[in-house]
Amino acid sequence: MKKTILMIVASLFVAGTTLAQTKSKAPEKKVEGKTPQKEKLTPEQKAQRGVDKLNEAVGLTDDQKTKIYALNLERVKKVEAIRGENKGKKTEEEKAKMKEQIKPINKDYRAKVKALLTKEQIEKLKAKNKDRKDAKAEDLIPVED
Repeated sequence: MKKTILMIVASLFVAGTTLAQTKSKAPEKKVEGKTPQKEKLTPEQKAQRGVDKLNEAVGLTDDQKTKIYALNLERVKKVEAIRGENKGKKTEEEKAKMKEQIKPINKDYRAKVKALLTKEQIEKLKAKNKDRKDAKAEDLIPVED
């Protein structure tokens, strides 16, 4: 009898704590030991996001947006192809090799975009990048109290 009552009490306790937990609005994909995964964007969405960020930083014309979108889409597809080939490779050496393959693609993209921008836009972009680097450096500097 005591065992039965003890089992019922234990079951109610477990059920109560389970129901008391709040549920999040959006379920997150969680892999053990990793942060939740972001939603996968298509190459077109990634290219558009890049154009939108650049437009926000320097104010692109419609013609520039169209040309930069095409360049960015080409870059995104090339980078994704390299990442697809290297999927599952985990060693630091393999990751470094992949980064070295991606570097010239990004460098070429930046050179082509720079050719499309006006001098004023380039100056705005340099200032924004400098601000970003300064902010990042401030995060790395330890503050003594």
